[in-house]
Amino acid sequence: MTKNVPDWIRPLQGRFFQNVILLFSGTAISQVLLVITVPVLTYVFLPDDFGRFSIYAAIVAVAAEMVTGKYELSIMLPRYDYQARSLLRLCQGLTLASAAIAMAVISLWADTIAALIPSPGIKELLFYIPVSFAAAAFIQTYTNWNLRKKQFAIISKARVSQSGITAVAQLAIGYFAIASSIGLVLGQIIGQIAACLLLLSFSKGIREGRPRKTLERSLNAGRRYKDFPQYMLLATTLNGVVVYIPIFAFSWAYSSAVVGLFAMSQRVIQLPLSLIGRSIGEAYFQ
Repeated sequence: MTKNVPDWIRPLQGRFFQNVILLFSGTAISQVLLVITVPVLTYVFLPDDFGRFSIYAAIVAVAAEMVTGKYELSIMLPRYDYQARSLLRLCQGLTLASAAIAMAVISLWADTIAALIPSPGIKELLFYIPVSFAAAAFIQTYTNWNLRKKQFAIISKARVSQSGITAVAQLAIGYFAIASSIGLVLGQIIGQIAACLLLLSFSKGIREGRPRKTLERSLNAGRRYKDFPQYMLLATTLNGVVVYIPIFAFSWAYSSAVVGLFAMSQRVIQLPLSLIGRSIGEAYFQ
């Protein structure tokens, strides 16, 4: 029976295509949830709020690319899970250390940092940045662990949960409590924490077989896979900066309202590319 199947259909019957569809569906639903809630959010928040939130989100996205040294990409490589767990714990340690350092720097020089960003009210958002980029880094680390374990359904559920909870939290906080950019930030952080907890709770093998000398094993794993921060860190950071250059540039040339409107338009335009490219890329990555 298989012999009668056309050659162009056979790849669609494979496991790879099923994984792509599973990841695509989760990514699609999560992105659509974010997009369809934008018109509702515009009734609760002002364009200026979206502008400040967009600048904040751009900083978080770039920082999240840096804090783990891209060691999360190496989680797929070790033959044994205990070796991959050492890399995962290294990413956790680097993320927590980076967040602590960033919080200390912001606490000491918040006024100076805010003066570099030409957006009124941005100072009050700076203190949320370490929490948000740490959560984003944890999500990426746990996602790569689940890619290693071929738990694509958990990844899809986490993305849908994050988008849904983020949208509900932002609407609830904006409508009942804080109708400002802080409400958007708090909603995003709540969604990130929910995704982290879901990935951590249902991931297989993360907390199994905790070895002795955890720090030593993690440092040894870091030295073994040092090529990732050496060659990947700068490239991915620059790629992230390039993506968000328009937002940073617009923040200097135009008002926060214009930045917010541009960021919302950019999200919708980039939706098809992120859906297809991200799903296929992650399936191939595994």
